[in-house]
Amino acid sequence: MKNCRAANKYSFQIENKELLLEWKNSYKEIIPNFSLKKKINKINLPKNFISIHIRSTDRVVKFTNTFKEIQLKDMIFDFQLLKFSSMVINFLQKHSRCKNVYISSDQENLKMKVINKLKKNNYRVFFNNCNFKDSAYRQTKGVDFLIDLFCISKSKIIFSTVGGGVPITAHLLSGKKNKIICWIDEMNRFYFLRVFFLLIYYVKRMKFILFNFHRFK
Repeated sequence: MKNCRAANKYSFQIENKELLLEWKNSYKEIIPNFSLKKKINKINLPKNFISIHIRSTDRVVKFTNTFKEIQLKDMIFDFQLLKFSSMVINFLQKHSRCKNVYISSDQENLKMKVINKLKKNNYRVFFNNCNFKDSAYRQTKGVDFLIDLFCISKSKIIFSTVGGGVPITAHLLSGKKNKIICWIDEMNRFYFLRVFFLLIYYVKRMKFILFNFHRFK
């Protein structure tokens, strides 16, 4: 809505609420080109499957440097992310009986840990063979990102470590036919850390707002 208010030059003709709705609905018109479709078809996804989206790299915060590093709501502590691979089965079984899983991640080692865990528990695992690079940010190429995005959009449920733009975009691409479930929002042993995390985030936001208020007053 903030973007709509800032960019809507025709607010006298279309209200911001209508623009936002049209914007969200327009995602259904985005489809992969022939080259991407070919790569996606090779993965041979079943009709009924769920997906796991593991966001790491730039969304990971070290506990020792919490206040400085937290910039966004959809971030996670490093030890929480490492624990995810050992708790993933319980997380999936709590919400779905489906044994077909597509998995995507921006970090290779964690992706392989989760894949091995799923296979040991008799899940059928599907994934794109990405080429990873060593980086503090997303470690896959743009084409691999798009393959993951379109595959996730076809799943019945999107299980995500932290949520964020990728699951939301995939949800909009599906025409809002699937749902998103975030691990950091689950009522588990780490939930109090989520509350602590959000508290720091909103304190920082309030500090920023007050600073700018006094600056331009």
